[in-house]
Amino acid sequence: MRFAVLLFGDVLISVFSLSMAIELRFGFVFPEQYKKIFWQWVLALVLLKFILLYLFKLYSFSLRFVGIVEFFRLIKAFFLFLVLARAVNLWLLRVYFPAYSLPSGVIIIDSIVSFTLFGFIRLLKRLYHEFLLPVNAKGKRTLIVGANIKSERLIKDMRLSKTGLFPMAVADEFSEKLGKEIYGLPVIDFKQDITRTIRMNRIETALINLPKAGHKEVSDVFARLKKAGLNDIRIVPRMDEWKESVNQIHAIKIEDLLSRQAVRIDFKNISENLHDKMVMVTGGAGSIGSEIVRKLRELRVQRVVAVDMDESGLFNLQQELLPLLTDKQQFLYVVASICSQHKMNALFRDHAPQVVFHAAAYKHVPLMEEYPEEAARVNVLGTRRMVMLADQYKVEKFVNISTDKAVKPRSVMGASKRLAEMICQDMGRSSTHFISVRFGNVLGSRGSVVPLFLEQIRRGGPVTITHPDVNRYFMTIPEAVLLVMQAQYLSRNGEVFVLEMGEPVRIVDLAQNLIRLNGLEPGKDIEIVFTGLRPGEKLFEELLTAEEGVEKTIHKKVYIAKFKKPRPANGVQKILAEIQEAIDEPPKIRKILDRFMQAYLN
Repeated sequence: MRFAVLLFGDVLISVFSLSMAIELRFGFVFPEQYKKIFWQWVLALVLLKFILLYLFKLYSFSLRFVGIVEFFRLIKAFFLFLVLARAVNLWLLRVYFPAYSLPSGVIIIDSIVSFTLFGFIRLLKRLYHEFLLPVNAKGKRTLIVGANIKSERLIKDMRLSKTGLFPMAVADEFSEKLGKEIYGLPVIDFKQDITRTIRMNRIETALINLPKAGHKEVSDVFARLKKAGLNDIRIVPRMDEWKESVNQIHAIKIEDLLSRQAVRIDFKNISENLHDKMVMVTGGAGSIGSEIVRKLRELRVQRVVAVDMDESGLFNLQQELLPLLTDKQQFLYVVASICSQHKMNALFRDHAPQVVFHAAAYKHVPLMEEYPEEAARVNVLGTRRMVMLADQYKVEKFVNISTDKAVKPRSVMGASKRLAEMICQDMGRSSTHFISVRFGNVLGSRGSVVPLFLEQIRRGGPVTITHPDVNRYFMTIPEAVLLVMQAQYLSRNGEVFVLEMGEPVRIVDLAQNLIRLNGLEPGKDIEIVFTGLRPGEKLFEELLTAEEGVEKTIHKKVYIAKFKKPRPANGVQKILAEIQEAIDEPPKIRKILDRFMQAYLN
């Protein structure tokens, strides 16, 4: 619509400017000889102006924020227009078609008039919004944290849009603008003046606009604003997520306090690589598995089989994706256990998957300490079953979803997942490419710490943490899955990929931030209680052992673990045989896994 209006305006201006140029050139008389060629010239000039303005992107910018950049583009476009129009008129028409030529003065005057009017109509919307449209003085009195270019755009947009927010001041720590003004708003020192500014200006809302800040800085700002008495704290997306819209501002979430940069993957090549493949996802109803299925839909993969024992989870996923699938996409949802040799064999035989994402696993450390035989049955023997079938049916790629708890394992769950990695590593002679992808905790997964803390906060506390110094690596589920997709694209065979998890987060800091996000104060409204480390739990998780190194890949957030200690050729097979024989005897399974952990650590 905007393009059509601009083009229509440009046509009218071109008609007016050419007629005005002829009359000015001949003393407000329109010579008869030029009336005959007037419309041919209008058509030619409109076409030339349109091509040049389009090439200089003068139809594709925001009219509300037109500025010096667009002004210089317009100058360049009309300078080129004048050169081309005069060249055609002087060197072509006057030589070969003199009856169709115009005086040079007409073309110069037309260029000046057109330039002025073209610029004016492109400036109209900004002039209207800045000088004629009433300022939106209604809304919550808002403090913007961060004095930068994006803050200037925010202030203008908040004043002119019905956002429910009205800017009162800008706060920063290091900006050269401290003590100055941005569009009439004072820039104050965030560390020294924040509480007084909030009180004196009756601030109700704060916007955190720190696109380059890490999670610690964002968390510190959030805590300081909370301490100053603000409950309505929102965040502006990072530069790489920003789409020039104040509507993207949202209430701060725990993911924002982790403040990890958005993941970029090679969507084009990954999509082309998987597009026509049959892909199987085990654990397809789980947190990671279901997100893999969602991402496969986005990548336009044509055929997917999601396998899980959780029929409710599969049903919910099916209902979610059903209206989103294209006519060519076939997504099947199969209720089955990876422990069933007969069922898994039938699935591989009937569907012939070419890529398998193996996300089915037991993951809760305390429960697996209580039921080691189930960790062995699913995480170890279930993985071996899937690996053997993938090899038998010539699957192209098999991606085992692993965990940071497989590093220097001290729990049944960690040991079972390390064994699963080793099973994949021992398939080097297979035509199938077997890889494992290792990462830490994902926010929001079922049974993870964040939903648990939120439930405890909802009940009024206390929030329980095992130890004041315990820390973990975190990433969001979509981020983890994107990097899994990237790793499978990079894979060769037998690698253990390690995802870059950023800085570890202290769990007590996470709990305090969640309490504050709910408008409460840690220690005052909600108590934090330390219960002691559980069996198999570590204070610190590691993504690589001290003996390992890493090899870089072409993606900066994906590494390959290098294992320097050679393993006995039959070591894994011997342990698997022992587990298979003792699978229904939990004490024996525990002894086998304890012995494995001890040998691995030593």
